[in-house]
Amino acid sequence: MNPKPIERRLGKGPACGVVLLRHKLKEMGAELSRLRRSLHKEKERRVAAERATLADPLTGAFNRRGLEQKFGEELSKVKRFGRGLCIVFFDVDNFKAFNSMHGQRAGDRVLGGIVECVKGNLRQYDSVHRIGGEEFVVLLPETDSLRNATIVAERLRRRIEEQGIDYDGKVLRASVSMGVAMLSGEDGLQQLIDNANRAEMEAKKSGKNRVFVFSGEEGAVPAEEYMKKG
Repeated sequence: MNPKPIERRLGKGPACGVVLLRHKLKEMGAELSRLRRSLHKEKERRVAAERATLADPLTGAFNRRGLEQKFGEELSKVKRFGRGLCIVFFDVDNFKAFNSMHGQRAGDRVLGGIVECVKGNLRQYDSVHRIGGEEFVVLLPETDSLRNATIVAERLRRRIEEQGIDYDGKVLRASVSMGVAMLSGEDGLQQLIDNANRAEMEAKKSGKNRVFVFSGEEGAVPAEEYMKKG
């Protein structure tokens, strides 16, 4: 048997009216709490869905769209506060040959291992983005000089070279070639990537597993040569 409505159980009178009001407020509070929880869950779902569109599912890096979004955010800070912005473009050395020898799944594991290594050696507000098969861009906000960016790139190159990546009972190793560039003037994202890519290609030509720096009119120069200039 259904319980009687609270109005019938309490009867009439001022005291009953107060109790009834409290009951109604309690019901409204519970409903408000349920609504808040529902809105919070919906917000979390939307955030997760948005993040998924910005991420590379294979490696855990951000993707090209994530790079474009992050670059746009950082570019406004550059214009507003005069902060520097650099990138490191890198490519896994001999990756096609590696896949032919060890298989695509091993290659996928190496890409993921490299991304994990890079993430572990960056600041909280830096980010790594996969923009091609084995091509990546590291975005370095608030980096006011090519020198500082080059120090970061050399550290990343060494850590990647030194790490062993476990796969199917084996330890796999890889190296990368890197190019460093700094945002200048009215350069957009693509020009910045092109400059860093140009430096990375010179690193490949010079023997791979090296860092080159795009230095304006001088073009791409080896990191060690650039750092000697002080």
